[in-house]
Amino acid sequence: MAALSNIQALPAATNEHNLSIEDKGAIWAKFREHGPIKVEPLSPHLYAYEIITDHSLPSGAHVAWYVARNYMKSNLKNQRMIYWHLSGIAFTIWLTRHWSTDQLIEKAYVISKTGSFSLVQDRHGN
Repeated sequence: MAALSNIQALPAATNEHNLSIEDKGAIWAKFREHGPIKVEPLSPHLYAYEIITDHSLPSGAHVAWYVARNYMKSNLKNQRMIYWHLSGIAFTIWLTRHWSTDQLIEKAYVISKTGSFSLVQDRHGN
């Protein structure tokens, strides 16, 4: 995926799992995800099809996009609009394939509380 090459470095996911079921449910609801709390891996073809046909995206796509968008704010080599969109799509797909549901939800939770993507965890694992 050439669009991923526009991202300075792909982030490593945390292995901390400190969120309660209620917190996970709150994040899931915040992003209007549907179904059980499980991120479905995306493919480029499925993502394009869902966007073009105006179908709802698979479970977890909005949470993954939120994490991707926040990370890209300060980690794109070229911030031009076309690169932002292509990198965002590629990175969102990458996240759904390489991070677990818990990792994505926890990162979205941390971002929603702190307003920023941090690769450094605080003493509480956030």
